[in-house]
Amino acid sequence: STDIGDVKRVSVFGSLDDSSSSIVVEVSSDNSVFYINTEQSVYVDNSNFFRTMEIDARYIRFKYTNSSGSAKVWNAILSYKK
Repeated sequence: STDIGDVKRVSVFGSLDDSSSSIVVEVSSDNSVFYINTEQSVYVDNSNFFRTMEIDARYIRFKYTNSSGSAKVWNAILSYKK
């Protein structure tokens, strides 16, 4: 997870070699209990993804579930300005 403090707008971008999947956005106020942000999802298109979103929580993390059984590689960069 990443402590984004009082930042309200973040961008995430990267790559994932599973173009048929999505990445779930989870948020937390205490970095202990995380909740799925159902208003935000990151969709992979041709192995790449990018999304800018408004977040009203202090902590954010991204979850990808690999159900294929084969190895997958993904990279993500979170960007924000104060």
